[in-house]
Amino acid sequence: MDYEFSHGFMVDLRSSVRSGGESMTKGKKVVMNDKYHVSEKNKGKVFEVVSEPYSVCGTMVVKLGGYSGCYALDGLTEVRE
Repeated sequence: MDYEFSHGFMVDLRSSVRSGGESMTKGKKVVMNDKYHVSEKNKGKVFEVVSEPYSVCGTMVVKLGGYSGCYALDGLTEVRE
């Protein structure tokens, strides 16, 4: 199965954003995937991307609405409404 539902959104499991960041733009909805540790508070929570991708020490990251700091692109999976 390539899709699952999370908090009323359909998650495309094939579209985990890779470090190029070419498809990650402001306004997209994402969830944190299991590539990195995700706190219980943020598991399944849908965030909105509020910045364009940028590099921090060689890792492509974005800022997320409602999340302090930035988050690595490869730790995010886009959701579809």
